[in-house]
Amino acid sequence: MRRVILGLTVLFLFGSSSVFSNPYPVPQPTLINEVQTSPDSLEGIELHWAPGPFGEDLDMGSWFVITSAGTAYINQGVILPDSGYVVVNSENTTGGFSLNDSFETIKICPPDENFPPDWISIFFPPEGRSTTLCNEIVPDPNDPRLFDQVIYFYWDSSPTLGYKNDDQHSWGIIAGGMWDRVNQPISGALIKAFFRNHGWIEPNSAYSNSDGLFQFDNLIPGPYIVVAQIDNLSDTLWVDLFSDETIEVNFTFPQYLPKRLLLFPNYPNPFNSSTQIRYFLLKSGWVRLTIYNTLGQKVATLLDGFQEAGYKSLGWQPKGPPFRCLLLPN
Repeated sequence: MRRVILGLTVLFLFGSSSVFSNPYPVPQPTLINEVQTSPDSLEGIELHWAPGPFGEDLDMGSWFVITSAGTAYINQGVILPDSGYVVVNSENTTGGFSLNDSFETIKICPPDENFPPDWISIFFPPEGRSTTLCNEIVPDPNDPRLFDQVIYFYWDSSPTLGYKNDDQHSWGIIAGGMWDRVNQPISGALIKAFFRNHGWIEPNSAYSNSDGLFQFDNLIPGPYIVVAQIDNLSDTLWVDLFSDETIEVNFTFPQYLPKRLLLFPNYPNPFNSSTQIRYFLLKSGWVRLTIYNTLGQKVATLLDGFQEAGYKSLGWQPKGPPFRCLLLPN
């Protein structure tokens, strides 16, 4: 088996990017802990009473739930235990416990001003999933002794209303590639992933590497808009990301042409008898394609002549020891 390493006399490097999304600090504890829906209805809201200044059970009677579809009043006798959970649904409320749209702002309001109202704006996940709260303690990158509590709502693949949430796998990955009209990788393209659920999330950014690939790690599961940009071209894909899951997104720009000479990895590599060497010429001209061994000695000249601009491919059937190949522009 022979392995060929291809390189250019002028080398352009684009490092692969792994980007971490940024949850946001919450100024006060939240009662809403998990929301489960079906395609056209609100199934239940899980409330969690974090230990507060009162340190006692919270009587939810006469509290009310507001959505765009109306107002539902929580029945008497519904108690949120101290440091516990309670599920509010159509069975223990009176009124419009329902939804109008796939995007909703849900408010939990007290009957008086002893407590501030709690609210969440969410895109509802498909049936069988839930929107779940996750609390995390994040160290200050500049001072590990300092910590911030951050809260985010993510799409959970295994809803468990009435119990402590399993947020151990509440991350997802978006990975993909950039390709031109002849399925060649596009490097140096800017890709942004916008978390559609909340305006507080800064867009995550990455650049495609020399193989046209990019990846976002540790993303909050939920709906995303992924935007790819190269030169004056752009494209947008909408994806749904769930916990402990990797979503693959690929962009193709049939109108894209590189702005420099490119040499692509030969294929196959390693190989037994022959391989294909592919390259892109920015403009027409005289081209010399020369093969050198690891000692820098010329082994073969595959091409020494005029070629039109565009994508090119040449086959090579070497004999003898393994070689290192360099494409030398003339």
